[in-house]
Amino acid sequence: MNKETILRGHFDADGITSIFLTSYHVENPKLEVWSGEFGDTTGLKTGDWMCDMHPIEGQEVPEGLNILDHHAIETYPIKRKYNLFSDTVPASLIAWRLFHEDIPKSQWWKVAVGVMGDGQPELIPYEIFQACPQLLNRIKTSAFWNDKTFEYTLNHWIAYKLVSSPINALLRVKAYDKAIKLISEAETPEDIIYDEEAAKAKDEVKKDFRNIMKTCKSYQFENLNVIIYQSNYRMSGYVSTVVLEKDSKKTTTIAINKKDGHGSLRGELSLYWQGKLKPLEYVVANGHPGFMGFQLKGVNSERFLEDLTKLLG
Repeated sequence: MNKETILRGHFDADGITSIFLTSYHVENPKLEVWSGEFGDTTGLKTGDWMCDMHPIEGQEVPEGLNILDHHAIETYPIKRKYNLFSDTVPASLIAWRLFHEDIPKSQWWKVAVGVMGDGQPELIPYEIFQACPQLLNRIKTSAFWNDKTFEYTLNHWIAYKLVSSPINALLRVKAYDKAIKLISEAETPEDIIYDEEAAKAKDEVKKDFRNIMKTCKSYQFENLNVIIYQSNYRMSGYVSTVVLEKDSKKTTTIAINKKDGHGSLRGELSLYWQGKLKPLEYVVANGHPGFMGFQLKGVNSERFLEDLTKLLG
């Protein structure tokens, strides 16, 4: 029997969708959600895949490793030992474009999970909707009682807008195997949207978020809001996005989990702040413009706030 081929995906809906779709192209695939440092190649061998990530600069990369990615592709080295499959669209869409002949048509709709997860629904190809018209179904999501007008109102969304959040919720609460099982076994968009385990994970995320908002500290700088919080879950993307949405000035937000130094950088000025923070060599910020991962390496959030204050002097 051939050795397992590891498919390591970034810790989000696009990452897990891209390894699922790519698995149809390889023999003996083993899907792996990577919650460690972005782009870490530890444990990977020749022939394995890294999806929705690229290797960390300076790290040893196995010759013949396959990289399928869309992050900052202009930075990839010209001379490299790995096989690169890159584009500027979400990794799940890259995988479908490359391997759609290997992927059963009944699974094409799952491209929407990854593409929507990266916030680019306009990129979902016509062929995906054609293969799965259910993506355009109207879905009941919640109900409200208006005490003033005595009306009972239902909220409805189109299905494709809802397929990524259940997967992301499972990933945030570290239910990696359940997330892989759900993306692998779901037969329709409704199977993901109404999944009971994912619903429990979403409730846990909301509960944790409420606790974070009660206990976090917020530091206001010009055009920047820094949120310092503590959680056992990977909540920085959720926290920074919600805070940014509620901010009338849409101030760029950095949310940092003081427990491990991991965070997220969100907002229109993310590229500006990525450049502005370069003098702080322990800061790692990369990813999509407007939606970046953030990490403090070797220092705590208090040190970062002190240095940031001095930097902005």
